[in-house]
Amino acid sequence: MADIAKVVVVWTGFQGAPGYSVHYKVAAGIVTSNLRTFYDAVKAYLPAGTSVQVPNQGDVINDANGEITGSWSSAANAVVTGPNSGPYAAGSGAVVRWTTGGIVLGRRVRGRTFLVPLLGSAFQGNGTIDTVPLATIIAAAAALVTAEAGNLLVWHRPIAGAGGDSFPVTNSDCPDRSALLRSRRD
Repeated sequence: MADIAKVVVVWTGFQGAPGYSVHYKVAAGIVTSNLRTFYDAVKAYLPAGTSVQVPNQGDVINDANGEITGSWSSAANAVVTGPNSGPYAAGSGAVVRWTTGGIVLGRRVRGRTFLVPLLGSAFQGNGTIDTVPLATIIAAAAALVTAEAGNLLVWHRPIAGAGGDSFPVTNSDCPDRSALLRSRRD
């Protein structure tokens, strides 16, 4: 059982917004600037008007049951804004997969962060991610894992009678295919 910080990154400025990317971190001495650096590293592939805000405060939760146990705060982060105009599909982008050494109920604990939307120019004609954007996303994710060194977590929610738990992210990757987000608004 541990207290972990829930960091809810808010995406705005595109069709279907807002979007949310939820990250979990070790609560003690939380710093969110590395998350902002991650999003800033991939901003060249975000449509103009898209804003990504890494918060400077949020909830601390108990990883065993998900109950709020307190709050956290960190230095303020500048908004990351997509700089490029051009066509994009609002529900299409990329997905970063976060791996851990954790196993719960016979399955490996993994997390995902969707980078949606991405500019149409980030994709090849066959729908896969172009080589330069893919390399940029992979490098940004790897840099985040290195910078956080055990502080970035994947939370496994409590289910089927098993309590929740959190595990440090040990690696990351980004598959070379487009990711599609659907919502209740679709």
